[in-house]
Amino acid sequence: MKEKILEYLFNHQEEFTSGEFLRKKFNVSRTAIWKHIKTLKEEGYQIKSVSNKGYQLQIEGDQFISYDLEKLLGKKVEVFQSIDSTNDYLKRGFRDFPDKMMVLSEEQKKGRGRLGREWYSPKGAGLFCSILLKPEITMQESFKITGIAAAAVAEAIAEATELPAKIKWPNDIVVNGKKVCGILTEVSGEMDGINYIIVGIGINVNTPGFSEELKDRATSLYLEKGEKVFRKDLFITLAKKFFKFYDEFVEKKSLEEVLNLLKSRSAILGKEIIVIRGEEKKQGTALSITEEGFLKVRYNTGEEEVLSSGEISVRGREGYL
Repeated sequence: MKEKILEYLFNHQEEFTSGEFLRKKFNVSRTAIWKHIKTLKEEGYQIKSVSNKGYQLQIEGDQFISYDLEKLLGKKVEVFQSIDSTNDYLKRGFRDFPDKMMVLSEEQKKGRGRLGREWYSPKGAGLFCSILLKPEITMQESFKITGIAAAAVAEAIAEATELPAKIKWPNDIVVNGKKVCGILTEVSGEMDGINYIIVGIGINVNTPGFSEELKDRATSLYLEKGEKVFRKDLFITLAKKFFKFYDEFVEKKSLEEVLNLLKSRSAILGKEIIVIRGEEKKQGTALSITEEGFLKVRYNTGEEEVLSSGEISVRGREGYL
């Protein structure tokens, strides 16, 4: 019922709608309408209430509205004002949630990056979303999803901002040598089948600044562009590109466009890097991206290795890149 009320108010933003009208339309009590309106306000929706006139939804320019996004994307989208972690939310309910469902939150209390690192998720400044996938692919094939997400994010940022977005394999997006986005892909299944894949994406969109600890390696689209970026447009562009690449992979087993982007937008190919596994560090050169989306490196010892997503971290010899 709450969602139906929100949908009606969204489609009639230019006018006030009385509680009596809503009561009759949805065949519930005035008290029920008032409680649903109260809940929507508590969830962060700006609803103006005026005696003898009713309710009017007032949308800020950069506010996410689930009904609006679902209509534009044709997918289930849930929006939260605050949450522990969008990835964790999908993991808890994946059995009941539909394939390709997306979750956004204005902030995360326990946002995570790879290797259990905390992800800085200030309210209203970033784009924090997760996508639930239930494809009929093997566990080995699931490693390619991070590359699909990275290509989609880099393309969406470049299209929305005209900034030179680069991919630091396997799961970071950088602009001018600093990180603006991290991707966390979590998979549940066996070697012959997948229960779920959850792709978490955190983008520093309008973050005004970072701590002393982070400022040398983290940035935001706002800081690089010099003006605020419209998060809704960025999210819609990102979602459309992701599902285009993803559907081509699942249905046609094609990664051609993604691989081209992973190569052309790479921040590390041809550069000297340090591959880190736990306490072990090995210096070498990033040679190429394989047809599987993995990274081929040649170490200073002359040994060559193909690295699959999720097992290593890459750092440039001069710092973050």
